Amino acid sequence: KTEIERDADEQYNIEKQRIVENEKKKLKIEFEKREKALETEKRIRASNVQKEQRMKVDRKREELLQELVGNCKAQLTEFAKSSSYKEVLPNLIAQAAFGLDIGAGSIV
Repeated sequence: KTEIERDADEQYNIEKQRIVENEKKKLKIEFEKREKALETEKRIRASNVQKEQRMKVDRKREELLQELVGNCKAQLTEFAKSSSYKEVLPNLIAQAAFGLDIGAGSIV
């Protein structure tokens, strides 16, 4: 090969290497962007799963609380119908008055 052909081949190889390196950089940047987007998406999904689990627990807690309130109402209704209610009521009123610290004074 002549000197000109060798120089041309060398210039061609240098230019080709430069282009390949630039494309590698572009691919690396694109890969990092996609990787970051996937990581963000993964965190969002995990957050949504946690949120859904918390909501599920809250719904169950509310359900159990409503059941408890219903049971208490039913038991109180049954107790109010019983004869022991009339015996306990004056004591409960006295305890409430004592708790309010008006038992010894005048009741308004």
